[in-house]
Amino acid sequence: MNDNETPFKFIRNLGMTRKTLGQTLQKLNNILYGVVEAKPYELNWDEIIPLYNKLCGPKGDLDEFCHSHVTGYALLKGFAIDDALKEAMYLHLRAELKTKRLNGEL
Repeated sequence: MNDNETPFKFIRNLGMTRKTLGQTLQKLNNILYGVVEAKPYELNWDEIIPLYNKLCGPKGDLDEFCHSHVTGYALLKGFAIDDALKEAMYLHLRAELKTKRLNGEL
């Protein structure tokens, strides 16, 4: 598993020491929070939920679905090289779907 406790990630460890990695992750956390708050992407639930139900169902691989969805969305919307934005969208989508799954909405 990686730092966000998922099998997928867009941002990789570049051989940093633990201290440097911690500082970098803190900066990244601040950036990701700002990206999620600004929401430069759209989570269209009218598209996402039927697609999730079709491909995964209630017990499907949430992480794989989120990674694939974000990758496809990023390619279509022209931000495939922006790893911070993809990571923010991935974590946001994953958290929302996990909540919907726990609340029985999926």
